[in-house]
Amino acid sequence: MKKFIVPIYILLFTILVFYGLWHMYFQQDEWVGFGRVVYAQTYGFTTLIIQSGSHFTPLTTILMAAFYTLFSLDHRWYAWYSILLHAANGLLLYILADTLIKNKKAAILAATLFVAAAPSQQAVTWYAASLSFLPSAFFSLLGLLLFEMFLKIPKAKHLFLSMLCILIGAGFRENAIFLLAYVPIRSL
Repeated sequence: MKKFIVPIYILLFTILVFYGLWHMYFQQDEWVGFGRVVYAQTYGFTTLIIQSGSHFTPLTTILMAAFYTLFSLDHRWYAWYSILLHAANGLLLYILADTLIKNKKAAILAATLFVAAAPSQQAVTWYAASLSFLPSAFFSLLGLLLFEMFLKIPKAKHLFLSMLCILIGAGFRENAIFLLAYVPIRSL
């Protein structure tokens, strides 16, 4: 039971911080995304990848299409997705911080600040961004954790899964690609 205290705290704190998000409706960028999905339903889903705009984020586009297909304009599902994935990211950050600094109190503080910080709020409350930033952060943090496992116990599967997670993260938001440069530096 004791091992569930931190995950439960992070989840409840995230819900508290973003309480009422399910009352917020879509903004302009979501409507553009929905329009692209409707267009793709008519002319084929490959058009989603072709018209990805200024960012090459094919996994975000696929996730937007899946959400629109499953939940249409029921914004509550988008809100719960954002809250729960942000809580998962907070938990991954806690585990990563605890792994790196070996101080549970500082790791809890880091996760708490991460969950409630103003810069991360936009990634949660702006649904168009939550479909790219949150999964990118999730896979980036997971990739970093797997890389730390690789440094402790050098198994090829940890390195492979770490790189795969980082590439998946970059498929949601290209910002994750910098981790491919970080990994060799961290291994020094």
